Amino acid sequence: MKNKIAIIILFFSLNTFSQENLNTKIDSTVTRVFSFTPRSKIVSKVNGFAFGLGVNSMFTDCNSIKQINGLNVEINPIPLLVMFFVDPNKIDWIEDSDSILNGFNISTGNFNNAKINGLSISGLNVSHTNNGFSINAFYNYSKNLNGLHISGLVNFSENSNGLFIAFLNDSDEFNGLQIGCFNKTINSNGLQIGIYNNTIEHVGIQIGLFNVSKKTRGFQLGFWNINEKRSLPILNF
Repeated sequence: MKNKIAIIILFFSLNTFSQENLNTKIDSTVTRVFSFTPRSKIVSKVNGFAFGLGVNSMFTDCNSIKQINGLNVEINPIPLLVMFFVDPNKIDWIEDSDSILNGFNISTGNFNNAKINGLSISGLNVSHTNNGFSINAFYNYSKNLNGLHISGLVNFSENSNGLFIAFLNDSDEFNGLQIGCFNKTINSNGLQIGIYNNTIEHVGIQIGLFNVSKKTRGFQLGFWNINEKRSLPILNF
């Protein structure tokens, strides 16, 4: 009799444990119309409106939201405070983003490893990828930048395509148009317009007071122009 009771208790315990695990798995893939951010469990996708401190923020180590489609509003003062102490240029980006934001993103400051697609307005942005149109009060740092990006201080990326407007535009690989006081690239295809333009290898046109390129296929127009062949005022090629 005691053995039967023990078996029955064990059966119900295992059944309860299995049901809890099943519920946890189901909860971990729930889609919601609204959610606060960040979330440590339950929500993995939001189709609608997300509000809070941010998705996958570098200042929070718990977040289960992997995708937001719609409106994302982040009110987090920490990025604005630490921007004076953290150099985004020294961030070691991982190969792939770990969350996706599609739609309209409004933030005091993004510090995440997300892929942002759509319209973004923020105090500053530090993300893995930014595709679309962004306006940033201070700076915009992403591994990949594609589209139209306007920043008060800096647009920086490893790979960039499109139109970039800032006090300083700095890209490793660039295709498109840079407009700023200072424009800097390693490999550039397109047009640079600024006070000082500097690139290692440039295909296209540089227009500015001072233009520098170590390897040029195109021409330079400015007060003083330097390339691998010669240094000339006004026009160089």
